[in-house]
Amino acid sequence: MAATFLLAWVGTDLVGRTSVRHELDERLLRVGGHIGYGVLPDRRGRGYAAEMLRQGLVVARSEGVIAVLVDCDEGNAASARTIERWGGVLDTVVENPDGGPAKRRYWIR
Repeated sequence: MAATFLLAWVGTDLVGRTSVRHELDERLLRVGGHIGYGVLPDRRGRGYAAEMLRQGLVVARSEGVIAVLVDCDEGNAASARTIERWGGVLDTVVENPDGGPAKRRYWIR
């Protein structure tokens, strides 16, 4: 499955990563979505996630993905705010098939 993997750097310091999946299989449609991102714990709260998601959306759109699915853990309020900042509309909350926290599924159109 085609995907783009981006690393986020500030100067010479790695701060996070973004995965942009150009299409979804059944599993990613349920949990995972088109874009997954993560910021290193000591770099959180500085706006890096918002910029990483913004750049992931640029890549997704350049690959023809118009409706972008992004999810986050049910208890991750910071990530939910980031997704909503870029236009994410909550679709559903689903159980995690891996047994982890439930996932909030958002569509960004």
